[in-house]
Amino acid sequence: MQENFLIARAMKNFLISIDRMIINLPRSERIMKDRFINDSLDTLEMIYIANNLDIEKRIGLQVKILGKISMLDYYLERSYINHYISEKVCFQKADELLKINKMIVRWMHGSKSK
Repeated sequence: MQENFLIARAMKNFLISIDRMIINLPRSERIMKDRFINDSLDTLEMIYIANNLDIEKRIGLQVKILGKISMLDYYLERSYINHYISEKVCFQKADELLKINKMIVRWMHGSKSK
């Protein structure tokens, strides 16, 4: 149970940090901005929901969370390729996502073993 809160805290920190970054994206990327924020918020919401589900339903939702994290990584990569963010910022945020991803995977393995 404690690890679940760590996942939510890590996701909240990621959200706060990208909020500042997304402001700098150009207007022409409004759709990507919206998707980036919405997918981040959806991921946090799914983490909270999964925390309160039974094991079978939780694992399905955790798989969806991993998919959302992959999309967030794509938005970062696209922002870097289009020179909206620096390489340093891209790697830093991608590393944060990787840590969240690993936490989710550990959570899934813990759920399966119960």
